[in-house]
Amino acid sequence: MQQHANPEAEYQTSFLSQYATLTRRNFLLQKDRYMSIVLNVQILFTALVVSLVWFQLPRTEETARDRFGLVSSLRVKAKFQYAS
Repeated sequence: MQQHANPEAEYQTSFLSQYATLTRRNFLLQKDRYMSIVLNVQILFTALVVSLVWFQLPRTEETARDRFGLVSSLRVKAKFQYAS
């Protein structure tokens, strides 16, 4: 991923190289949080329940509010779940 650096440039590495390095470092520092088995099971269970509810609702104007409520409640749940 080595690119030719401009000797007059303020930084001797490219933006892409810096971004890749910082992303990799952030992932390694947060790996325990992202790779938690309990968290992954919760995500899969939530996805399963949402899928079952979502696909059982008929596609009509009357159920649009139900779909919006489902998405909104998931957003609130995600905010509280990932805040800790």
